[in-house]
Amino acid sequence: VDFYTDGWVCVDHIAIAGKQDMFPPTASISLSGNMVAPSVYAGPVTATITAKDDMKMGEIHYVLDGSESVVSGSSTTFRVSDDGDHTIEYWAVDATGNEGAHGTVSFAIDNSPPTVALTAPEPGLYLLGNKLLGMSKVFIIGAFTAEATASDAESGVYRVEFLLDGDLVAEDTEAPYSAYVAAKHMGAGTIKAIAYDLTGNSAEDSLDITYYKFL
Repeated sequence: VDFYTDGWVCVDHIAIAGKQDMFPPTASISLSGNMVAPSVYAGPVTATITAKDDMKMGEIHYVLDGSESVVSGSSTTFRVSDDGDHTIEYWAVDATGNEGAHGTVSFAIDNSPPTVALTAPEPGLYLLGNKLLGMSKVFIIGAFTAEATASDAESGVYRVEFLLDGDLVAEDTEAPYSAYVAAKHMGAGTIKAIAYDLTGNSAEDSLDITYYKFL
């Protein structure tokens, strides 16, 4: 170091030590909830995003169903509860602005019941399962076949149960859904179809009939 009489100082041979951040951070996501089928949940889903960087983290970005959020730090947790299909895109940015790779996860929440409708028997007079003529009501003599349609937009139909006066007659797990009704019965009764989806939601349809089967 040389000192000059005019007040100036000359400093020579200065070394500045530093570390360059050239590597982007990484991010991962985990989902928790009541998963009843692959990527299908019966109720709310909790998402947790965790990020790591070799030097210093900056923030986490995620886009839930098209809406972006930015959270400072190395982790964030949020809850998704709306019915339907959902997509989360996520990535991390470190303190120096390096952006990590983007990840995507998709899942569905099914809080909605399926739809179900009894399609047979139709109003008319039936003998041993054969419709003889049209009527305003259902009048059946002998065994018959009950039929129903069912659908579920999110998780799918798991099974359809058929009941006669509250007693289970049969269940079907594949469309077209049907049951052969041959129980002994005398007089007025009710046929009911109950559809269940994979998450346990249910819906039902019923039909009043007059049904006679002696043996």
